[in-house]
Amino acid sequence: MIQLACWCETNEQAKTKAVADGIHTDKKLTSLIPELAAKQATLKVEIEQLQKETKANEEALSEATEIRAKELSEFRQEETTAVQSITGLKNAVLAISKNHALTQEAMLQVKQMIERHSKRYPQEFSALRGRRVESLLQMDQSTSQPQSGEIFGILKGMKESFEANLVNSQQEEKADVQSYQELKSAKESEISAAMTQIENKVKENADAGEKRENSKEELEDTRAQVKADQAFLLDLQQRCGSMDKQFCRPFQGPQRGDERRQRGAQNLDR
Repeated sequence: MIQLACWCETNEQAKTKAVADGIHTDKKLTSLIPELAAKQATLKVEIEQLQKETKANEEALSEATEIRAKELSEFRQEETTAVQSITGLKNAVLAISKNHALTQEAMLQVKQMIERHSKRYPQEFSALRGRRVESLLQMDQSTSQPQSGEIFGILKGMKESFEANLVNSQQEEKADVQSYQELKSAKESEISAAMTQIENKVKENADAGEKRENSKEELEDTRAQVKADQAFLLDLQQRCGSMDKQFCRPFQGPQRGDERRQRGAQNLDR
């Protein structure tokens, strides 16, 4: 009887604690599951925003790269033309400085040079027009020699203007290269950082999703176990209660028949 009482008490305590622990776990999981769902939703929005920003940065970098390539190509063409023009003007100025008349071929090259560059650099040539560039364009071999002094001044001014333009163009190209490199470095850094964040958030989202699914399964198992423990505990309490009533009646003292038998035995002894 004592062993049975111990069994009832021990199992009742264990199952009562198990039910309480299960209810506590149920509350935690019931709260955790929607929190994980909200976290996944937030991560999804953050990932999409990072992907959008990354795409924009990649497109901006691609566009800047295309523009830079076009600008570089144009600069190289202009630089080549400018160097050729300056070389031609140097030769023309050198010939006149030595009192050499320009040949018809050289004069033709100078005229073509003036016509070409007057369209490309209209501001510079507007100042030279005051120095009678038009007259130079109209000169021929027969008139170049008597006016060599005037031609010398015009060509020298053109050469200096071309050299200044070339230096400015080279400086602008250098500045454009530096600006592009800074932009490229910044965009690549932003893209790299965003890709790292995306990778981390995708992993975090996957972990949250896995934990959420596991929590759902655990909640289902916990509720089933609590239900089973509660049923066992109820049955245990009923069984042990019945046993107490059956085996643990209160003591009522000796009965009347017992007293008579005891007195008869005492008389026989006398």
